[in-house]
Amino acid sequence: MAACLNPPRLSSTEDDSVILFSTSNSPQDSISPSSSSFHHSPPPSLHQFRTAYKLSVRNLSYTLQPYKTTSFSFCHQSKTPEPLNILNSISFVTRSSEIVVVAGPSGTGKSTLLRIMAGRVKDEEFDPRSISINDLPMTSPAQLRKICGFVAQEDNLLPMLTVRETLLFSAKFRLKEMTPKDRELRVESLLQELGLLHVAHSFVGDEENRGISGGERKRVSIGVDMIHNPPILLLDEPTSGLDSTSALQVIELLSSIVKAKQRIVVLSIHQPSYRILQYVSKFLILSHGSVVHNGSLEQLEETISKLGFQIPTQLNALEFSMEIIRRLEDSGSMYETSIIEEKEPFPHLMWPEEENCGIQIAQSQCTKESFSSLCYAYLIEILFLCSRFWKIIYRTKQLFLARTLQALVGGFGLGSVYVKIGRDEGGVAERTQSIPFCLHLLHFCGVAHCAHGKFSCALLKCSIS
Repeated sequence: MAACLNPPRLSSTEDDSVILFSTSNSPQDSISPSSSSFHHSPPPSLHQFRTAYKLSVRNLSYTLQPYKTTSFSFCHQSKTPEPLNILNSISFVTRSSEIVVVAGPSGTGKSTLLRIMAGRVKDEEFDPRSISINDLPMTSPAQLRKICGFVAQEDNLLPMLTVRETLLFSAKFRLKEMTPKDRELRVESLLQELGLLHVAHSFVGDEENRGISGGERKRVSIGVDMIHNPPILLLDEPTSGLDSTSALQVIELLSSIVKAKQRIVVLSIHQPSYRILQYVSKFLILSHGSVVHNGSLEQLEETISKLGFQIPTQLNALEFSMEIIRRLEDSGSMYETSIIEEKEPFPHLMWPEEENCGIQIAQSQCTKESFSSLCYAYLIEILFLCSRFWKIIYRTKQLFLARTLQALVGGFGLGSVYVKIGRDEGGVAERTQSIPFCLHLLHFCGVAHCAHGKFSCALLKCSIS
């Protein structure tokens, strides 16, 4: 299993090329956040991050297939819903040290595009010819999930865990090959990098329990998906629900990561301010699932002026483009495929051919020893989940007391059923009749947990992806 999941080490000139499928054990460069920004970070070492990455999306299309339903109407035949085209031939290229903003009106496919790039789709819905990294095509969503970090719009965080514990549990799930000491060093380094040292021992909190601020919660969500040091980071509206100052701090944090680590950041955003626009390298504007602009802010301003419009002083070019999105879509000359085509070849420095074994774990090449190692890894994850569950239950005093009383009362209640029951045929019949009562009692005791099932499932997927 270890041989399948871990590619062989390359020479010193190719060490950074393995970083896509490995995790650095060394502490990352810290960021000293000021009161309003995070861009006072020390320069990274020259030998640590010198591998350049290129993310290419070519003719990416996505169609939402309707679910097959059975009609029970006898009066008329129900109309079969037609497939819905979400994305139509999306193409763009981005390289290391760039921040790409995906913008557009609601319902244009921004979140769908990010989820496909992050590998959050089914295998049958994925086009292996549409996405490539360093000119190597991604053949399955599993490869993208391993390479890319994805921060969803909703913060899937447990309110009764501290910031440090949240990052540490994420490290336990994603950095199982590290020793506990190395994981703690990675978490401490990431806390300093994200500017969260002052709230490391504060609870995350939620609507009912007071915790950290909204901007700090968003930084914790980013840290959860940065714990394994991905070369590509995708964020779905990271500034949604934040005030202008917190939104600026989040963008400044992403900018410092991009510059220090030479990473690629692709994010969707709504109504960015003037201060945010200066950190963005490219803008990808979508309308009805198609690209109407792919380029810098200066190119967008030039295109708007060519269409005969003048940008109002109270709006920036991106905000004004949302008001004339139909004209941009009808112009036809906005977006040309030649813009994204690049002449120079990109060096294939990403991973060796043996890495295919790491992606296709279920292949017949995996031996019996690999299967036992996989079972052991699952057992370790279950122990981590039990530890986290116990910590949450213990900290919720009222819930802990209620669960204890529930177990005691339920145990005595089930035990009382068998009091003074004979050993004859009548006693056997009474024991048999008590089984449905026991099952109903246990069923209604577990109904209270159904409301948390959807949140727990999303949290588990976020932890182990």
